Amino acid sequence: MRSALPAFVAMMLSATTVLTAEPQISFAVKNRWVQFTLTHDDKPVTNGMVRVFDGFGNTFAEGETGTNGQGEFPLPSGHQFRVEIKIGDRAADPIPVTSIGGNRIVPERVLLSFGLAPCCRIVSRGLVERPTTVIDPPPEPVHHKESSSTSWLPAAGALVLLVAGTTLILMAFRQSIPTENTLAKEPS
Repeated sequence: MRSALPAFVAMMLSATTVLTAEPQISFAVKNRWVQFTLTHDDKPVTNGMVRVFDGFGNTFAEGETGTNGQGEFPLPSGHQFRVEIKIGDRAADPIPVTSIGGNRIVPERVLLSFGLAPCCRIVSRGLVERPTTVIDPPPEPVHHKESSSTSWLPAAGALVLLVAGTTLILMAFRQSIPTENTLAKEPS
């Protein structure tokens, strides 16, 4: 058991190193402008190309990160937009971003992945293409009564408990009353 512990610790440390090996981007909103910082191993990425697409898939903004790995763009209208990043010759998987109230976006920090999002690539004759994806805003919530077939379950459960409880009380009450099976004798 002791010999396995150093191997386990070494494996965990190497896994931590692998998890932090990819670049990451962090977002913040200030005065309806999205500010971002692109880093790799806590160092700024200066050659990052960033493209922003609005909720309809149209190019909204594009540019490069500065010498500090930072950049900014105006917050697109609507609830959702998409950010695509290319570092050197590596294109990261698209990042769907949701705006909350115009002063916050989620996710705030993303560890970039490369070629892991199967929804975002189409393989054709050995080439990988990234089609434009239209992101619809979430539908407005509709408030109406529950109409599922299981809505009767709580009522049926309550009825069963009521009947069972009443039966137990009546059985206990009935056993505590002495009964006389003697008939009154009629005078002859």
